[in-house]
Amino acid sequence: MAQTLITWETRFAVGVKIIDEQHKKLIDIINDLYIGSCNALEIQSPEENEKAFKTAISAAVEYIQVHFTTEEKLMAEYNYPEYSAHKSKHEDFVQQVRQTVNRFETGYPQVTMAFVSFLRDWLLEHIVITDKVLATYLRNKGVQ
Repeated sequence: MAQTLITWETRFAVGVKIIDEQHKKLIDIINDLYIGSCNALEIQSPEENEKAFKTAISAAVEYIQVHFTTEEKLMAEYNYPEYSAHKSKHEDFVQQVRQTVNRFETGYPQVTMAFVSFLRDWLLEHIVITDKVLATYLRNKGVQ
C-alpha cells in the first residue's frame, strides 16, 4: 500500500478557518488519488484503472471548484484588490486540469501519476504564495 503524498503541516495554514479546512480536504483528495493510482497500477485492469481515475478526478475537480468559489466569494465580498489576478490563476488551473483529463481520455493512461504530482505541486505553491497573501488581507478585514 502506498504512503500518502502530502502531510498537512502548520506552514500550510493561512489563518482563515474555511480556507484551511478546504485546503486540508484538498490534500486528502490528492492523497486519495495518489494511493488509488498506486494501487491501480498493482491490482486493476487498464479498464478498471481508467474508470477509477475518471471517478476520482471528477470528485477532485468538483471539490476544487467548491474551494475556488469560496475563495472568489470572499475576495469579492471584501473587495480584494488582487481579485482578478487570483481568479485568473484559478481559471488557468482549471484549464490545465481539463487538458490533462482530455489527454487521459484520449489514450494516455500514464498521465495519472503525473497529474497527481501536478495537483500536489500546484496546490502547495498556491497555498504558500497566493492564498497566504489573500488570507492576510482577509484577516486584516476581520475574517477568521
